[in-house]
This record gives sequence, C-alpha cells and structure tokens, in this order.
Amino acid sequence: MTEVKNESFGKLYGKARLKQKQDEAKYRQAQMDEITPAQRLAHMDNAFGKGIGAQRERKRLQALIDNAGKKVEAVKVAPTEAKAERKEKQKKKEKHDKNKAK
Repeated sequence: MTEVKNESFGKLYGKARLKQKQDEAKYRQAQMDEITPAQRLAHMDNAFGKGIGAQRERKRLQALIDNAGKKVEAVKVAPTEAKAERKEKQKKKEKHDKNKAK
C-alpha cells in the first residue's frame, strides 16, 4: 500500500485517481481497525456531536461493547422522522394521482 500524503501535486484523473482513493480508504480503514469500539464511538461523537448521526454504526459498536467483542447481528434502526414524512408524502401523491386519473 502506498503511503497517503496530504500534499497535492495537481489533480489525478482516471485510474490514478481511483488508485489514490482506494489507498486513502485502506489507510483510513487500517486506522479505524486499530482502535476499540469505545474509541470509535468517541471519535464519532467528536466528528458529529454526541449521539448525532451514524445510528446503525453507533448501535453496532454499542452492541460490541456490551457483548465483549462477540460478533453482532445486523442492527435494526427505526426510520427517522424525515423518512416517515417522505413516505407519507409519497402515499398522498400516489392517492392524488390515482384520483386525478379517474
């Protein structure tokens, strides 16, 4: 793996840019793999704010902490209010379109 640097020597395009992005992703993943789930939660709190964002990942990490590192099944998260509002709006639109077609 090539070392990831913050220096910019002009834009890369095509395969060179793809390779650069893959190397950066591997580097970030390696960093995250080295820290504990509790440290990852703390990292997310610093990045997004306490308890904000990345709900599934937070629940998964909390389950890992609670189960002392045992493998955790997929975590179900309730839909957000915005998602529920979009679903309701879609239903109203479909109902309106159906009535309009009659």
